[in-house]
Amino acid sequence: MLVSSINSNPLSLYYSLYSQYASIAKVSGFSGMANTLSSLSSIVSSATGSTQNSAAASNLSKVWNSMNTLNSAASSLDTNNLTKVFNQKAVKSTDAKNITATAANGATPTTYTVSIITTICGGTAEVHDSVKQLASAQQNMGTTLQAGGTTLSAQYANQPTTINFATNNGKTTTPITVNVKQGDTNDAVLNNLATLINAANNKPGLGVTAQVLNGIDAQGNKTSTLALTAAKTGTSSAFSVSGNLAGSAGMNNTLVVAKNASYTVNGGAAVSSQDNTPTLDNGNVTLNLKGVTNNATLKVGTDANSIDKQLRSFIKQYNSTVQTLNQNSTLISSSIVSRLEKFAKQNGSDLASIGITVNSDKTLTLNDSRFQQSLTDGSAASANRLVSGLVGNAASTAKSVTTSPMTSMLNSSSGISIGDSTQNYLNSLNIMQQYKVNSNSNLLNLLMNPSGNLLNIGA
Repeated sequence: MLVSSINSNPLSLYYSLYSQYASIAKVSGFSGMANTLSSLSSIVSSATGSTQNSAAASNLSKVWNSMNTLNSAASSLDTNNLTKVFNQKAVKSTDAKNITATAANGATPTTYTVSIITTICGGTAEVHDSVKQLASAQQNMGTTLQAGGTTLSAQYANQPTTINFATNNGKTTTPITVNVKQGDTNDAVLNNLATLINAANNKPGLGVTAQVLNGIDAQGNKTSTLALTAAKTGTSSAFSVSGNLAGSAGMNNTLVVAKNASYTVNGGAAVSSQDNTPTLDNGNVTLNLKGVTNNATLKVGTDANSIDKQLRSFIKQYNSTVQTLNQNSTLISSSIVSRLEKFAKQNGSDLASIGITVNSDKTLTLNDSRFQQSLTDGSAASANRLVSGLVGNAASTAKSVTTSPMTSMLNSSSGISIGDSTQNYLNSLNIMQQYKVNSNSNLLNLLMNPSGNLLNIGA
């Protein structure tokens, strides 16, 4: 690849560029293309002879690049596009320790009151255990065996032994056959079991993982225990295990019972969920249930932090573009500057009311706290309209500039005379920038099929 990026390179680089492509075209058999590229290299070579033209071309390219970047920065703040940042939603919780939530861009701004229900179970009249009614995954903890012992192999060696897992409310049975060898330690048998169970997760319906927990008992002996855990929370993922080896290993000793989450919304009837991430608002709001809470408030609204961050990024680029235009005020047509500042100039006082100040040099200053407040109080509709107008005006101005020949940006009274050679250079540069050409084949194809009259190679 000869060129990785074409931006504001000096004319001399383009002379080298066109010369190299002319050689490529000639070797590739494109004689007509080679002649065209040779003509371009000559055009650029003659343009480099004028210091005035070279400086003008370089500055025009800087303005074009700045406008193109401004257009990209504006696109993320499109208020009419639900995927853009201005339409992002956030959820504030009054009890973030026990419940939080996320909201999609299409979520309805509203407030929910959520309670995660507790139940009383076990105990006596004097002592009760309060159980969090969150969804939980079943966990079984097997019998702790001496790791180096041979209790299991003594019973099941040299005979195929089958363990059956019942899942899906007993509707699905998954058999697992285990071959135990004479002299296998308990640790070896349990690890073999864990490997077979985990491999069986590829079969539909099992959904149980296994691992061997190693420890040391009171006498200092190494121990091994087989632990089983359902892959998902909720009663639908509960399981049972049957078989002689399963009994000997204590695989049916349930440590944690599978439970569904139970909660209420806005004082309504209790709702049961298989997991701790149920949804509201047709799936646009996802709850994250973490602990017992009573009447926690979840407020769904505009994501002011994200919008403020994106607007600050846009204003930074807007100011950079304004400064570039100011630095080239004698070269650039005043109509470009007028179009870019039009909305801010006409709506200065309204913009100030939402935290955007229009400065004397036409740049903008953002007051973050005031702007974020405008998004959450009665000014939200006004803020949306003003930001949309400011960003939309910048985008349309930038698009108009970047889709026109570079020479159209020139101020007719600047005293700068762009000759045919430099104009052809600028037009060809304009094509490459618009199409973001960065490969040999693309550039060859583009120059062989120029768009419109942007590139006009004459005698």
